[in-house]
Amino acid sequence: MKVLVAGKSKKIVQFFAVPCEFLNFEKPDDFKKLKLENDMILYIDRSSYSKEIYNKIIDIVKIKNYCWGILDPKNQIDDPAQLFFLGAADYLGKLALEQKVTNSRICAINTFKNGENTEKIELLHFPGWEKLIPKHEYPFIFLIVSLNLSEEQKKNLGDKRVEYIKNLFVNYLLHIIQDIGVLWMSDGNYALLLFPPEQSEFALRVALQTIMVQHLGKRQGKQVISYLRILILSIML
Repeated sequence: MKVLVAGKSKKIVQFFAVPCEFLNFEKPDDFKKLKLENDMILYIDRSSYSKEIYNKIIDIVKIKNYCWGILDPKNQIDDPAQLFFLGAADYLGKLALEQKVTNSRICAINTFKNGENTEKIELLHFPGWEKLIPKHEYPFIFLIVSLNLSEEQKKNLGDKRVEYIKNLFVNYLLHIIQDIGVLWMSDGNYALLLFPPEQSEFALRVALQTIMVQHLGKRQGKQVISYLRILILSIML
């Protein structure tokens, strides 16, 4: 899979342990002219652009249906989960970039994108949560769940009720993943849940349970649960 990296500084390519082509793109129009083949992925450097220009770029890549990802070396994006809802194939924050983008990660993206069997990828054995070694790659099943609260809803609910909903959201997820999965990161608005690869059946049950509770919550008018939004299970390094 060919890797393209768009930004204003070529220094961003230092985070890649695979061959990549740097695109010195200054403005959104540069992305409109770009044509990607099926075997290409485009990474966009968030730190290269203002928020206004960045949002315009995202609108362009969404419409063009590119295979794209975001590089966020300064952790400027508050809700990375939102990117996957918009169609992103990958997101790398500061810590992930320090560990560099490896060939196995690119292969995993390409495999998932093409709907192929991920068993073709050679992955390290998962040793257990307590035995993970920093800066090593491991296979995970991940599930992203996000609160779908609009600004108008937040305003109507008020700060105290919004915080209550966030806490209830996190506590609910901690309850259903038991001690098998882990809540890897969350700011109260979204949560990234990780599961060992051999626990795919349990992870699927968690996803289905969350969807079912969301559906029942909507029917019964329970606002907290009806705000949940679920992203499909995927394999990720």
